[in-house]
Amino acid sequence: MIMSITNKTKIVFISYNNGRVYRGGEIFVDELAKHLSGLGNDVCLIQGSKSSKPQNYHVVHIVTNPNWKGQDFTGTFKRKFFIDQRSLAIAKFTIQALSHLREINPDVVFSINGGWQSVILRLWCLIFGKKILFASISGKSWESKLDLLLFPSAYIALSNDIKFWANKNNPYLKNLVTIPNGVDTELFNPDGEKTHLNLLKPIVLGVGAMSKQKRWPLLISAVERCATPCSLLLIGTGPEEEFIKQLGKKALGEHRFLHIQRVEHEEMPKYYRACDLFGFPSDSTEAQGIVCLEAMATGLPVVATNDEQRRELIGNAGILTDPTKLDQFSTVIHTATQRVWKELPNNQAKKYSWDKIAQLYFHLISDIVSRNGTKESKVNG
Repeated sequence: MIMSITNKTKIVFISYNNGRVYRGGEIFVDELAKHLSGLGNDVCLIQGSKSSKPQNYHVVHIVTNPNWKGQDFTGTFKRKFFIDQRSLAIAKFTIQALSHLREINPDVVFSINGGWQSVILRLWCLIFGKKILFASISGKSWESKLDLLLFPSAYIALSNDIKFWANKNNPYLKNLVTIPNGVDTELFNPDGEKTHLNLLKPIVLGVGAMSKQKRWPLLISAVERCATPCSLLLIGTGPEEEFIKQLGKKALGEHRFLHIQRVEHEEMPKYYRACDLFGFPSDSTEAQGIVCLEAMATGLPVVATNDEQRRELIGNAGILTDPTKLDQFSTVIHTATQRVWKELPNNQAKKYSWDKIAQLYFHLISDIVSRNGTKESKVNG
């Protein structure tokens, strides 16, 4: 257990899924914890599974056993009141984490999973006089609305668009700042090994959960309609996995479609480099999208949903469109695969390197700790 006797700021992240999966939210936690530790803070992660991956920050394991078999409760009656199996499991995990929190005695708690976790940790921080941070990792969701109403010490919006949305949902929240997601530009870069894919070139890549929010059927249909025959590689797992897999095989055939459930994070650059275009058709409630940054950092242009968040993130390193208009979507894919992008995607991603993003968090945390959270932070990425 962390028991520092220094004057370093003690920061504790609490994340149910770290150690079990490694998707956008878990990458966010790992990278930010790693960089904040490197900047001289005492950092601890309390996670819901064991992990053998060595870290430069302390990890506390609370072993949990999910029993909902990948079922997606998003938008359901039970999720709205946080009585679905996932929400209740996170509540139990968070209650178990309280004894560790009391022993660590942190200055700042960073709550990741929303719902009951946000409520429980907010109350704990009020009782013991600690600071608490929430971030819009789940995008414009019901969980994010609850986080805003709990008046955290600071709420981090991952884009200016989400900051505007957050301000509308709670105009009385003072410490509302924009800090975007980051990307490891040393790991994700255009130079290096490529994995071999037995697919017809050019190859469009999609990475993320196999869920309704991601709208993978639209990407499958757009690739199928593309004027120049191309292939689609999807990487990820989720409740819609079998349906999406069968749809892709039927529409494109085995030489133009491939689904891979899991790829280790350190191996992902090989897959990005093996492809020619990144597709991101998620709806506008989706958070910013670390995978878009990873794709651009490895040199891939991005075709994504035309909304304020993606305009802010992607800039001129891709083409934005309405994925629900399939003819338009397929034309954009064709155009993007024919264009010479040179270093535009990589240069756009460099703006979001974790070295830069972590500095913004460092100053924000230093600000709320030193000022006792009484004034609005001046940090704004």
